[in-house]
Amino acid sequence: MGSQITRYVAAATLARVATGGSPLAVILMARYYDASGHTLGLLTACLTLPHLFGPFYGKWLEHSKAPCRLIACMAWVLALFFTFSVIAISYNSMYLCGLFLLVCGSSNAFLMGGLSTQLKHLVSQEPPARRKAFGFDAISYAIGMTLGPLLISAIAASYSPTIASLGLMCFPLLASVFIATLSPSQSKQSYSNTSAPPTMSDIIHTILKSAPLKKTLITTASTSFALSTLPVIAVYLGEHMVNDKQSGAYLVASYGAGNLISALYSILKPLQKNALTLMRNFAMGIALCLLGIALSNSYSIALFGFLLAGMVNALFFTSTLAARTEYAPERGASQVYMWVSTIKMAFASLGTLIAGFTVETSTNLPLFVSIGVIGMAIIIGARQGKST
Repeated sequence: MGSQITRYVAAATLARVATGGSPLAVILMARYYDASGHTLGLLTACLTLPHLFGPFYGKWLEHSKAPCRLIACMAWVLALFFTFSVIAISYNSMYLCGLFLLVCGSSNAFLMGGLSTQLKHLVSQEPPARRKAFGFDAISYAIGMTLGPLLISAIAASYSPTIASLGLMCFPLLASVFIATLSPSQSKQSYSNTSAPPTMSDIIHTILKSAPLKKTLITTASTSFALSTLPVIAVYLGEHMVNDKQSGAYLVASYGAGNLISALYSILKPLQKNALTLMRNFAMGIALCLLGIALSNSYSIALFGFLLAGMVNALFFTSTLAARTEYAPERGASQVYMWVSTIKMAFASLGTLIAGFTVETSTNLPLFVSIGVIGMAIIIGARQGKST
């Protein structure tokens, strides 16, 4: 693994510890100050709503002379405005907190999908090298999903959610140092001298004409909706099963651990089947995991259910990376990536919002809604296949 990739993995891992832990930090902070489930859902959704503008971020990165430095600056913006949001919650100023979290959500988009779009410009264009690089990218997400919630839960239990949230912001600051050292000349997208980058309308037209890309979009959106409900549900399950708000964080950490296990497996034994078939099968697996969590009657069973959900999701995520690469045109591949990320995060925001509004009625209601959404996506995807 070259020095550029080593620095990328370090930067991506540090950044995604922050993005992985921030939703749980917001949830614990809101519950610590006795915010309602509605407020909790709205605040968490503020972190994902700005991802709707992902295509604009993609164009910004595309035309930037130093995209990695731009991403490094966004890491500082995240640290600053998340600190502001913590202060706002402590003063019970939820509207101001929501405004700050919207800015944080924009920064998160750069540290997640934005950073991933630069990866292919740091490695060889040979398929084996790309797949291995995507495996390392999946690892960075898995570590972030594991370590972020674990740190938040441990520090919140020992001290307070406020200290945990503020401490989490050290990670994007450290990440910015590594991101800034990535060579702009290697991370910048390159188009032929005779052609300009494709416009947004070109990308939309490409996606709508491609059945595989539409299937990728639909399946990714549905699973994102479903899995985004888990952090909200985890806190309430922890309260109901063991009467402890912080225990919900360990459920989220278990989900992250599952992600890490399967991400490591995908590097040691890369997935070989057709990407669309893999996505469909893993989406069904996620639905079964959610059903198991809904039917669980003890904390230990719920903990295992979250672990399994994380394991299946990591394999699903790896298959979506393959689909975005294999079915996207060479020109505009990064924009296709950002469009899929945009729709994914939009549905994640919707899932979080619905979970916040329904979880107080029934902890299982968001889970059954999520299972239904995945089921509809699989049916729509199957009909797409028959129509092509």
